[in-house]
Amino acid sequence: MEDLSSRQRAVLRFLLGAQRPVSTAELAAELDLTPRQVSYCLKQLVPWLAERGCGLITRPGVGITVEATTEQRHALNNELGLNFPLRYVHTAEQRQQLLALLLTAAAEPYILHQLQQITGVSRSTVLADLDAVEAWLRTHQLRLDRRRNYGFSVEGAETRRRQALAAWLWGHLPWPNPVVRVNHQEGLYFGLSADPTAPPMVAMAQNLVQRCNPRSALRYVAELEASLGGRFSDDGALFLALVLAVQGYRLATRHPVALPTDVTERLRSVALWPGVEKVGRRLAWTLASEWRDEETAYLTMYVLATPRTERWPGDLESQTSFEEITQHLMQRIAGAFGLANLAHDATLRDGLLLHLVPAYYRRVFDLWFPPMAPAEGPRHVPAHQHRLAYELALEVHSRTGVMIPMDEVENIAMLLEAALIRERPAAVQQILVVCPSGMATAQLLVARLKARFPHMGTLVVRSLRQLTAHDMESADLVITTLPLPEHLVGEHQVIQVHPSLPTEDVQRITYWLQTRSHK
Repeated sequence: MEDLSSRQRAVLRFLLGAQRPVSTAELAAELDLTPRQVSYCLKQLVPWLAERGCGLITRPGVGITVEATTEQRHALNNELGLNFPLRYVHTAEQRQQLLALLLTAAAEPYILHQLQQITGVSRSTVLADLDAVEAWLRTHQLRLDRRRNYGFSVEGAETRRRQALAAWLWGHLPWPNPVVRVNHQEGLYFGLSADPTAPPMVAMAQNLVQRCNPRSALRYVAELEASLGGRFSDDGALFLALVLAVQGYRLATRHPVALPTDVTERLRSVALWPGVEKVGRRLAWTLASEWRDEETAYLTMYVLATPRTERWPGDLESQTSFEEITQHLMQRIAGAFGLANLAHDATLRDGLLLHLVPAYYRRVFDLWFPPMAPAEGPRHVPAHQHRLAYELALEVHSRTGVMIPMDEVENIAMLLEAALIRERPAAVQQILVVCPSGMATAQLLVARLKARFPHMGTLVVRSLRQLTAHDMESADLVITTLPLPEHLVGEHQVIQVHPSLPTEDVQRITYWLQTRSHK
């Protein structure tokens, strides 16, 4: 008789512990299974219990019970708890996810028997799983090579393989409930337990995930920012760290990238090449791996394509005439809304460049990036602004030959709405500006606020020592450059900003103004 799975074992344990008949629906709810899964488990339990002189009684409208004496129940519990060989079971989706990762990262083909051994499932199940994996690989322009007497291997360019690995580790998968998640606090979190009862594929995947954790690579991203004089968006920095971690893993396992010579030479002329090369060589040194120009070019492509919160110093955009293109778009926007001031809105201009330039490079170099969550900003964007954003995207296409993706068209629509909000008379009378860094800094912040929000209302400046509860009560909004004491904040609307008022701070204030206008 075949051993029970951990799912069947859980069903039986629950029935043995129940003091009354239990319905299929109740079993499903308690064990986080579907009724169909419970029915399948019960069917498998019938012959297993019969071998031990016990039975499974199902009474329609009443429930399910185990028919056994007290001594038999004790024996069953002992067998389940002490001497029972468990078989760790995953859902088909989880197993396919792990297969996709291991095959994409593999240096050598897997034969069918090996796949059966590492997954713990039958030959037919492995073959069905490979069909699902093959469909996912095609989305990254990779293919699953199946050769008799050779095995199963993933074929395709190293750049595609790295992108597929990054997508998998980011959790961007067609299967529900990815087994991995990534964030700034944890880095990569692997959601399956590699205990001794699990099939080998779990420990293998867990080890690979640990080696590609982006947390350690975030310091290299910070070095890139310091070297290049700009900042990436939060999600952009995290994804770039993941790209670096995957690049390091592939180098450590002796899988260098190959790029056309003309691409490498083109990127070598980019102003940020020396800074990227310096960081890349430091990464390679820690791995005791060779670092070639192709690797610098590969990383440079991602640096150019990663969303940022600030424009890089220098004139990188001139390579594709984006300064001229953006100015043309600004004129079109001003004409579309009948607001001449929009043609000179520095925040809108910078926002367009920050979205269009990375999106352009993502398409030119054909790089996979996850859909980046838009920065905090307007969410209720009218349909006509979406249409205008799409028309602007078509204009970019006509001038560059590159069509930006639809998620960036959505972001452009939000930039348009934000610009209109800044042009409207604000529904606030008094804004309190708290700045302890000196009068010059306070005046600079106020000047920037007036430039970005010309219709905002009266701006009153206070130092932290001057600040009183009465000041807080009389303000519709408090903008501060440092945290305020909790006893003063209370229920008041407070937004903390940097004195230079970077783009993300402008977006947060814009979002607050829009939220207030909808109340």
